[in-house]
Amino acid sequence: IRFPGVSPSLPDVATGFVAYCYLNTRAEFTTPFSETTEPIAFTGGSGNEHAVNGFGLQRGTDWNLRGDQSRQVRVLFCQPEDSLGSELTTFAIDLTADQSDQQVIVAVLPRPENLHAALQELERRIDEATLDEYSAKLQSIDVLAIPNTSFNLSHEFAELQGIDKTIENTGRFQGVNIAAARQSILFRLDRSGATVVSESNAVALAVPRQFVVDRPFLIVMKRRSSSDPYLVVWIENAELLEPAIPVSITSTHE
Repeated sequence: IRFPGVSPSLPDVATGFVAYCYLNTRAEFTTPFSETTEPIAFTGGSGNEHAVNGFGLQRGTDWNLRGDQSRQVRVLFCQPEDSLGSELTTFAIDLTADQSDQQVIVAVLPRPENLHAALQELERRIDEATLDEYSAKLQSIDVLAIPNTSFNLSHEFAELQGIDKTIENTGRFQGVNIAAARQSILFRLDRSGATVVSESNAVALAVPRQFVVDRPFLIVMKRRSSSDPYLVVWIENAELLEPAIPVSITSTHE
């Protein structure tokens, strides 16, 4: 078995079954987003606030670019904090709504018990959403700010390994013990894309909605032709985000 451009680090075992999975995919945004002009104040699961870099809609006077960026996004659901509908308590957006293959969803939800529960809650809220066509579109006056996310994680499933952990499925590997079960994930979400995202009245629609991911959030990547995602990640720690580097100001005197 060959993995293009990858040399798997597999254990040296005399006997046993080694589980190894490899996925290399990238979802590029049709129109790259713009870097946020100010850091996002991200509050992690511990309650501490961190300044992180992110991306969103262009904040200058290039309204054509801003329009292209907003048209590739679709609002899947949003729950306003008040009657004005500006601050949002929960929301989910599809960052590649203009593409027929890849789907990247970013959602702000209450902390789930596990990833399966998070995915179920996301699907439930999407199914129950009653957004009209106007509200489902990201408007040029809306605010979008998503942290740059980057991590390289490895996990060894010790609970699946050992001489007492054998494969029970009928076939050539039946009775063979699982010598190693490991998983590595390299992921990045930034302005260019992701590598591995009506209950309003006429008055509220004129108010810029704040799609600001400044607290723990969910990332889901899937092919639109499949009901099952190939990546589900709950981001709660700022260590997985790109920190904003403080700008030092040097004073000169003549």
